[in-house]
Amino acid sequence: MGSYNKATFVGNLTRTPKEVATKSGKTMASFGLAVNDRFKKDGETLFIDILTFGRTAEFCLQYLEVGVNILAEGNIKLGMWTDNQGKSKPTLTLMANDVISNSRAEKKEKPEDDPHFNLPPQDDEIPF
Repeated sequence: MGSYNKATFVGNLTRTPKEVATKSGKTMASFGLAVNDRFKKDGETLFIDILTFGRTAEFCLQYLEVGVNILAEGNIKLGMWTDNQGKSKPTLTLMANDVISNSRAEKKEKPEDDPHFNLPPQDDEIPF
């Protein structure tokens, strides 16, 4: 029987997605995700690096920010990094094919952008 590498994580963004340049010119986004153990109140938090490509990356760059709750699904890649003391530590990266925001993504307009902001009230708008 063959093998299958697929994982789904639900958590909150720890880093706002940043665009990463690729040699081929594809859009790629990188950000962090914190996943809590739902069965333990003081359980460990798993920190995962997320990489997305193409339209998924464009969505992430446009709508996601720190603290947003998402579902990310894709393939797991294991790697290593070296800390300040020279110790090798494992890192977990999800190559996400699908990202779904569980928070309502609304673009908020600044009050200055509203054409009615700071306009004096009209005489017919005053109730007395």
